[in-house]
Amino acid sequence: MVRPRFDLLRRVGRDVCRHWQGRLSLAASFWVNGVGINLVLGLSLFELARWMRDSTLGRIQVLAWAAHLLLLVVGVWQWRGIWRASARAKTHRFARLLARACVLGSMVHAAVATVNFAARRHALASEKESYSVRMLGKPDEAELRGALGDGASHALVELLTRHPGIRTLHVTSPGGLGNEGLRIANVVRERRLRVVVDSLCSSACTLVLLASHERVIRPNAVVGFHRARGGDGQDIVAARDEMAEALWAVGASEAFVEQVQTTPSYDMWKPPPRRLLREGVVTSIAEPEQFVYCPPNPSVEDARLGLKQEGAFAAMAELDPLRFERVVDDYMAGPEQGRTLAEATARLSAEEGALLEKASCHPALVTARAWAVQHAHVVTAISQRFPERCADVHAGHFTTAGLTAEELGDDYQRIVKDFILQSQRAPSPKPTAEERAAALSALRAKLSPATQKIIEDRKHGRPGATAALCAAAVEHARATAELEPALIVRLDRYCPNEP
Repeated sequence: MVRPRFDLLRRVGRDVCRHWQGRLSLAASFWVNGVGINLVLGLSLFELARWMRDSTLGRIQVLAWAAHLLLLVVGVWQWRGIWRASARAKTHRFARLLARACVLGSMVHAAVATVNFAARRHALASEKESYSVRMLGKPDEAELRGALGDGASHALVELLTRHPGIRTLHVTSPGGLGNEGLRIANVVRERRLRVVVDSLCSSACTLVLLASHERVIRPNAVVGFHRARGGDGQDIVAARDEMAEALWAVGASEAFVEQVQTTPSYDMWKPPPRRLLREGVVTSIAEPEQFVYCPPNPSVEDARLGLKQEGAFAAMAELDPLRFERVVDDYMAGPEQGRTLAEATARLSAEEGALLEKASCHPALVTARAWAVQHAHVVTAISQRFPERCADVHAGHFTTAGLTAEELGDDYQRIVKDFILQSQRAPSPKPTAEERAAALSALRAKLSPATQKIIEDRKHGRPGATAALCAAAVEHARATAELEPALIVRLDRYCPNEP
């Protein structure tokens, strides 16, 4: 006597063979073995697809390929059986044509889906090596950099295991796999790591930032939010929104969370640092002397291109390429040396200052007017944003730190570069005492009595009120810019080491 269980298996096997041979009715082949089985497989694989939508880790990747291969094998079996059944069926011609059209459509859809699936897996696999983890110059600080691709969390855990004293994790990432971001966030939460953002943390990286009990960013760092994106490139409307939960956990307002949830995945919302601080998304803004500074550049080549965007270093690259390469290498070695932002900035400023000082000793006549106009623009911006620096403006040593690119002006870097290059290639001659006196006389004629008094008081050690200093500095700079270029170079000339 045959057991019912084996009898059922034998009947199923017989029906599978009969479908393959086209011996079932067209209705049974199409509706039961075609549509019915697809519904069952679709429902059973739905949650699996959601789970591994943006994951490629080890066994999950194998499972993804196995599931896709299973669907292809079942599809070939379905297509062949339905096609043969339609050839044998004694039914209306339209029904046979419709069945065959469905088979052809399914085959085309499967081919396109296979290509897209392979392309998506390849793209995700290429992200695997785009991240890096390393120790920094201080024994309790480490860095995670790059896209959060396959294995990033595992690499971080290995580093933390080898160096259990790590307490601060610097992250520089444009985002990556959402599941990987959640895994790293769990590591940060479990090990109570402080997270520092030096330049960029967006998309899935923000999950890592929000998981920390101490969330620190640099003043110019960018933290970007948007809705999650699935493997098909479409926005996800998930039953559970981990990003919203993480934001609520740190005390972000409803308006902030809503802005994040309504920003499409192809866009990026970048709230300013002060807003992030007010919303509790970050707990503090780092001072220049705090923590190791990790440059935004992922490689020496990127650092080289980035520094060439700065006028002074673009001029250095033309005038002294070897010196420029030494500056680039020194800049990129900063994290390994444990340098802070203040130290890194000071080293760059010293190189930049040396170039400007040399150029200011004999400023070129052809760049005098543009240089003076730009100087007046910068002094005006400083008086508005940082009035406490106006005393330094009068003393001739001030910094443009903190000013935005818009405040500096679109032509700022070009003007700086031209000023340095031309002053090296076509320096102005040293003026005589009479020429210098004539230039000062022409400038005084343009200044108000109040500004002249401020300048005289400064010479005699009387600093004056901040507002008056700022007004005098702006007037002095604008008046200089209105002079003839020959007079400007005599006034702007600065040679501290010249006898």
